[in-house]
Amino acid sequence: MSTGIRRRHVDEQKKNLLEKENTENEERHRELESDVRLLRPFHWKIIGIFYLLLIFGASFLHKCLPEPKDPNQEETQFSETRAVKVLQELSDYGWKPAGSYNCEELTRNRILKELSDIKKQNVDVEDLRFDIDTQYVSGCFDIPAHDTEGMNICYRNVSNVIARLGKGEKKDKISVLLNCHYDSWPTTGSDDLSSCALMLELIRLYSKNPHQLNHDVIFLFNGAEESSLLAAHGFITQHSWRHEIRAFINLEASGSGGRELLFQAGPANQWLLNSYLEAAVHPHCSVIGQEVFQSGVYPGDTDFRIFRDHGRVPGLDLAFVQNGYWWHTEFDTAERITQGSLQRAGENVYATLNHLLKSPYLEKPAEYADRKTVFFDFLGLFVVIYPLTFAHFINLTAIIAVFALVSHRFYTKTFLTFLALRDYMLTIVTIAIVLKAMTFMSVFTYGAMRWYTRHWLALVAYGLPSVWAGLSVQGLLTARLAPKIREDYGSTLELIHLTLISGILLVFTYYDVASGFLFALLLIPLIKSLASNFGAWPECPTLNTILTLIISLPGCAMAIYTTEMLLSIFIPIMGRSSYNPEPVVSFFVVFSAACIVLSLGGLVAKSRNARPVNQAGLLEFVYNLLGVLLVTLTILYVFSSFWPSPYRFDEKYPTAKRTQFFHVNQMFYDRNNQLSVNETRFYAISHDYRGAEDIPFVKEMGNKKNKKKQQPQEESQADRSRRQQREAKRNAEEHEFLDNEIAAEQMKRADAATFPLNVPKDLAFFKKYPKIELHAHLTGSLSPKTISEIVQHDEEKAKNIVSRYRLTEPIDMDKVFHRFKAVEEILDNPDSLRIAVIRTIREFSEDGCLYLELRTTPKKTATMDYETYIRTVCRAIIEARMLHPHMKIFLIISLNRNMTFDIATEILHYTGVVQQESNVIVGMDLGGDPKLSAFQLLDVLYIARRFHGLGITAHIAEKRTIPNDTTDLLMMKPDRVGHGTFLHTNDHLAQVFGRSNSLLEVCISSNVYTKSYNHPRRSHFAFWKKRGVPIAICTDDKGIFPNASLSEEYYKAADEFNLSLEDLKKINLDALKYSFANKYIATDLSEIRRKIEMHTLE
Repeated sequence: MSTGIRRRHVDEQKKNLLEKENTENEERHRELESDVRLLRPFHWKIIGIFYLLLIFGASFLHKCLPEPKDPNQEETQFSETRAVKVLQELSDYGWKPAGSYNCEELTRNRILKELSDIKKQNVDVEDLRFDIDTQYVSGCFDIPAHDTEGMNICYRNVSNVIARLGKGEKKDKISVLLNCHYDSWPTTGSDDLSSCALMLELIRLYSKNPHQLNHDVIFLFNGAEESSLLAAHGFITQHSWRHEIRAFINLEASGSGGRELLFQAGPANQWLLNSYLEAAVHPHCSVIGQEVFQSGVYPGDTDFRIFRDHGRVPGLDLAFVQNGYWWHTEFDTAERITQGSLQRAGENVYATLNHLLKSPYLEKPAEYADRKTVFFDFLGLFVVIYPLTFAHFINLTAIIAVFALVSHRFYTKTFLTFLALRDYMLTIVTIAIVLKAMTFMSVFTYGAMRWYTRHWLALVAYGLPSVWAGLSVQGLLTARLAPKIREDYGSTLELIHLTLISGILLVFTYYDVASGFLFALLLIPLIKSLASNFGAWPECPTLNTILTLIISLPGCAMAIYTTEMLLSIFIPIMGRSSYNPEPVVSFFVVFSAACIVLSLGGLVAKSRNARPVNQAGLLEFVYNLLGVLLVTLTILYVFSSFWPSPYRFDEKYPTAKRTQFFHVNQMFYDRNNQLSVNETRFYAISHDYRGAEDIPFVKEMGNKKNKKKQQPQEESQADRSRRQQREAKRNAEEHEFLDNEIAAEQMKRADAATFPLNVPKDLAFFKKYPKIELHAHLTGSLSPKTISEIVQHDEEKAKNIVSRYRLTEPIDMDKVFHRFKAVEEILDNPDSLRIAVIRTIREFSEDGCLYLELRTTPKKTATMDYETYIRTVCRAIIEARMLHPHMKIFLIISLNRNMTFDIATEILHYTGVVQQESNVIVGMDLGGDPKLSAFQLLDVLYIARRFHGLGITAHIAEKRTIPNDTTDLLMMKPDRVGHGTFLHTNDHLAQVFGRSNSLLEVCISSNVYTKSYNHPRRSHFAFWKKRGVPIAICTDDKGIFPNASLSEEYYKAADEFNLSLEDLKKINLDALKYSFANKYIATDLSEIRRKIEMHTLE
């Protein structure tokens, strides 16, 4: 009985609670219905239509082009129809790399013919001066670290064709330059023949109207841009007309037509930018393009940098940037350039050039030289330009106003401000979660780059769920609020949004980033917040909606327009980028979507939202997100079923996959010159993130390989067994080969126990013979006399050091390294180090050495750091040069394999510093314990070569057990290899080294005394000499190893390997050729070369 009573009581409580909730909901609903200030569904239809029109309008204006025009009778109108005829002919010549027949003969001569024809047609035009010049130029210059890693480049005989138009007989001292390039790869109609055709059309117009030429105009058709901007450098640094140029317009293309973009201007020189902004008929420019391009995010470089940096001339850089799918492919032909593109660009350049020629600032270009400006076109309709200083003033004023308003709101309505901030952050987090989820799921489910051909799919994948999720979450959060506070809540939400925009703008302003104008436009709704704060904003929902949309129009329109521009430029680039493109594209789309959603937060809060509070909880929030994701993925699935591939081949507008194919025949030979491997392979290399799996035959082959992957352990074991058999066979062949060589030599000795007739068996001869030493360690080359002098003739101490330092019989290599410590103890101060260097060099001089590269590893001691050590050795070498003027003496800095990256970098830094002060340091060596790998030092060696211009030599394969960094070292293609004792025992390494064009530094005594082999005849010297590899005879450590002077090493080589005088000459000349002084600092070694070539038996 009591249980039934309790149950009825609970039921009554639930019923009362439900009735109370219904009553509250009805009361809330009546309150919302009676509030005339709240937005109805009608207003949201207006908002939806407004933004749809904005999106479609921005897209239309972005692609809008004029109709091509015919020439007019007065010849004052740019004509695309006439320009395209020459463009088509130039494009049909095909691939035109600099120096090729198509470039230098067909294309260049066709441009010259067109110029000559125009000149003949206008020979009777009064006051016209028409000069045509050609240039073949050579030179060198540095390419800075930008989208490449920086390097020095030299060129020879690149071609330029130049036309100069002026008024009157006498050349003007002031001129404007227009530049294009006619070299291309592979075919190219747009990059950059379209610009050359445009310039030819301008020449026709000016030839008919010389009265427009207030100053001379130089038209440069350069023949080597694609090969690192060579021809432009040759013109601006060497042509006689270069000194009169006051400004230039560079015409480029990274796409096939569309609206050309002014993406670089300056440096400074506001008047130059004004000429374009005031005169261009169809302006399209943005400081965003300039800052993005100069930051290196956009992969490329143009002649603009050459004229700016090497010619010190200000200019404008215009380029076609649309339809980049075909850039540098066979699809980039004249037929695919969008109609109207040349007309639009031609009219803009013609009008700008006319304005420039009339500008008084051509004579005084420094008038506006220091101003930086903000410039952009608004939806392609008109141009906005103002100084950056004025932008800073406007930005800071708006930022201060926003912070003042939000501070006042926080002071008066603290709880509401915190509530609005929380909901605003939840909205941002929701959009971020949806974005991350869609980025992952779209790649995982349908693959990357689904939007590659159809850009609007990016809006479906990222824009739709972001807007949907953001607005629905804001609606859920608003539904939890009482109707009476929604008005203030909405205003606070708008202030929070303006505060975020202000924070971003403050950062842009602080770092002088002109692209912050976009966020300044998004701050225009500050007008509404100020008006609302003073009670001047209308409460009528219709008027509120319309005015809100109007003041949001500039910011949102530019955000959408910028997104459209960035997508059209960067989506084709993703076809040649191996990085995941989804985050980049999703960011571009969500930027506009977030601007729209977050700016509408106040209107969402002020809408008539009658959702009950109990239906706006966490569970509804989760359901909402899952629904958004599910619906979006379903839509994408439907579209994917219609278009399963992101690529499309269409004759008019192909968006093909960028892929490189290599058909390779690989042939490997063993040491007996017998063909061991002969196989054909076909490589497919994809340029984009999707990889090569989209290629049908690659996918089929991949499936076959997957089916064959069975019993990996058994196959691996079998491979291991076969490899061991091959190695055993190779070792047996090696010993058989060496034994046969020794036997053959012994038989020759039995017949003639002397040297070849032109090399006497006399050590004195080798002492006089001019020799080259490329591999001598300072701390391993100290003679007993030098050690005695360092210890100030303390004979007992010297004898003790020599006994611990110098060998009397062969020992294991590991024990040899301990010998160095005996002399390192006495080389702990600058004075001892100086004596060691000078005395060692004197001994090499007395031994007949004419060229010496001494090497040493810098060390820290109580009295020396790395810098002091390096400077001491360099000063000692300079002193030794004065004592031995007939010698060329240089220094190689050695790195130890056991060094850390930080220590090696520090040594490299001081090496570079000292290198700049003298011409002593020429190279860097990698040595030390041959058992250790040195992967941590490979980058240091790379930097030493690339940025410090140092030669690279490395101790490689000194022991039979070869470390796993050997292949990487050889792939770096060092200039020289030290020892390489066991390279020939590994077929793969032998092949890599044989193709590397590196010199081998052979140290015969060193290899014998370290037990690398037990007889000089077993040396690898004969193996590599027979295969034509350049060799240098070296000492290594003549102080440690007995009878190992340079003359004795030459003697042993000649004796053991039956070398003739011609052999010795070749070895010496090869050593001189591969010397770092010869390769890297262009030292005059002609006298040494002459002595080697002229040396005889006398």
